[in-house]
Amino acid sequence: MVPGTIAGKIVGGVCSLSGVLVIALPVPVIVSNFSRIYHQNQRADKRKAQRKARLARIRIAKASSGAAFVSKKKAAEARLAAQESGLEMDDNYHQEDIFELQHHHLLRCLEKTTVSQLCLAYQ
Repeated sequence: MVPGTIAGKIVGGVCSLSGVLVIALPVPVIVSNFSRIYHQNQRADKRKAQRKARLARIRIAKASSGAAFVSKKKAAEARLAAQESGLEMDDNYHQEDIFELQHHHLLRCLEKTTVSQLCLAYQ
């Protein structure tokens, strides 16, 4: 089935070109949309991985700072108990910062007060 006249050949050519254009024009749009979505997903995955790593670093830092705080607090409590009982103190005691000693003393007083208030509230 082939057009025989010039007008038929022109109409056939226009139809074939318009068919090719109708099929070919949306391809770049579709490809660019897929590319955009792919890059968005990659960025989202990267943000998730960075957030996970940041939270892990924060968790490690909190754990290590908490452990250091507890060990210093126990050492300060031991020194205060030794001082109250009249035992001889070592040279490291005099080198420690007075602010830190007062800080631990205030924390201990606060803990005692809070615990006693909680005990009274539950009774």
